[in-house]
Amino acid sequence: MKSILKSFAAAALLITTACSSDDVEDLVTTTITTSLTEEAHITVGETDPLEYSESFTFDASAAVANLKIDNYEITKLTIAISNYTGLATEISKLTFSIEGTNLERGIENIDFASYNNKGPIEVQIDDNVQTAIAGEFTKNNKTTLNVTAALDDKPADFDLKITIEGKVKGSLMK
Repeated sequence: MKSILKSFAAAALLITTACSSDDVEDLVTTTITTSLTEEAHITVGETDPLEYSESFTFDASAAVANLKIDNYEITKLTIAISNYTGLATEISKLTFSIEGTNLERGIENIDFASYNNKGPIEVQIDDNVQTAIAGEFTKNNKTTLNVTAALDDKPADFDLKITIEGKVKGSLMK
């Protein structure tokens, strides 16, 4: 009996010392997918300029509340237009700038008739933009996109929805 007890104690000691804190952390590391959406109602009146600007702040705090964040990975950026009325036929250019960086990306010639109430349009973003957005999220789980829409005519009234999709890797917190 003493021999079995000694063997069990030796095995327990060996297992305990063989598992580093990194191994234990790997057991509680997880990756979640998240989708953050912000929406604004945009009205450009007869006497307003043809260019309109709006800031969209995306906050991932609630989605990652139980994680110690290792990193963010941005997988997709989309826009959707809905409830359009007006004389404008298109957004001649829609520009996104990432607050806190000098990066800008845009989409040209978004036809209201083709895209109104039709679902999302994917914005092509490169690794630099993905990294910049992820970097802003890493600072405090938030990022702000400043959006400028240049219209071809006025008036125009519509809803603009922007969605950022991504993955968050982190360790579960107690």
